Amino acid sequence: MALKYVPAEKLWINPDCGFNPTPRWVALPKLRAMVEGTKIVRRELGQGR
Repeated sequence: MALKYVPAEKLWINPDCGFNPTPRWVALPKLRAMVEGTKIVRRELGQGR
């Protein structure tokens, strides 16, 4: 887990991983999963949302 090495306030989730050539129907579910994962971690860390 990245939080072992990086403080939460300095950790950013960045989708810049080559989605440009990816079909939208593939990229959108991946982006939604990133958002949901971020929400889960924030709740677990007590940061709301």
